[in-house]
Amino acid sequence: MSANRPNGYVHFLHKLTHPYKDRILFTNYIPSEHIPHILTIGDVFVCSSQWHKPLARVHYEAMAAGIPTITTNRGGNSEVIEHHVNGIVIDDYPSPKAFANAINELLCNKEKALALAREGRKRAETTFSFANTAEQLERVYITICQ
Repeated sequence: MSANRPNGYVHFLHKLTHPYKDRILFTNYIPSEHIPHILTIGDVFVCSSQWHKPLARVHYEAMAAGIPTITTNRGGNSEVIEHHVNGIVIDDYPSPKAFANAINELLCNKEKALALAREGRKRAETTFSFANTAEQLERVYITICQ
């Protein structure tokens, strides 16, 4: 079975969300070059990561798309998203209510959501751009080789 075709988990999600079918859109596979456009459709980006992993690239993509970001204080997420500066970082990540409160906060306060989105976009352009990342790596390599 192809990774781009529905599997048991996808079928489970469709069944689970059936009561909310008018509020949830399952897009199926989206080619990577279309993801920036898809992200801009949303009002808020939520990464509900529960695992202690380094950092999901989606944070950079959401910031670059200029949408406010909500994430968890897991792994490297809070190294990129600074609480109430360029997004919201949730400490109580197992709590659906914590996510609901954060989403509600941004949907009810458009000015705050816009300020977080603008700061996220600015950081994506300045700190996390490909050129800046390449320059940082070059400095590390030069330091090591000297």
